[in-house]
Amino acid sequence: SYKVVVPNEIESITVNPTVNSSTTNFIVSGNDNLNVGTNTCTVTVTAEDGTIKVYTIEIERQPSSNNFLRSLSVKDLENNEYIDQFIKTKTTYDINVENNVDEVTILGVLEDSSSSITGNGNKKLDIGNNTFEIQVTSAAGIKRTYTLNIFREANSNNYLSSLSVEGYTLSPDFNKNTENYTLSVDSLVDEINVSATAE
Repeated sequence: SYKVVVPNEIESITVNPTVNSSTTNFIVSGNDNLNVGTNTCTVTVTAEDGTIKVYTIEIERQPSSNNFLRSLSVKDLENNEYIDQFIKTKTTYDINVENNVDEVTILGVLEDSSSSITGNGNKKLDIGNNTFEIQVTSAAGIKRTYTLNIFREANSNNYLSSLSVEGYTLSPDFNKNTENYTLSVDSLVDEINVSATAE
């Protein structure tokens, strides 16, 4: 038998036998619709007297080396998309989200269904930088890593929702946009209890 190794993109090969006599016939089979791995191609040669000889060719079709994503999205819980343009050869994406975005959904879609992927799913975000990796492994075992650097902004709200002094009334009445208040206390008072709640 004979052996031929072909790349993954080859799905069929052409076999052109040369016979010694114009009265000799041959049939080629197994050279189309090649599966990944080993395929058996046979060339059956029939002489004029009916004698049959079979030649065997082992065709090894290599697995796919495609480890690209077809698409990659990062969405918050309100379905806002944070990757404006995905380019399959670009492997690092820097994303900024507002403070109120504390969770995103990462979804990478394979370009080649024979490859595998890790890193999809819902991800919690801490304040500051969050790094997530999506790894694609081709059927041939070649890995490609896409990196997402998602920066969640800190909370910029520095308002109070309430402010009070036990047993006393503020002047003016509390308003989160008012920073200065006046309070009158008896001369014997050397301590007050202030309660405040952050917005």
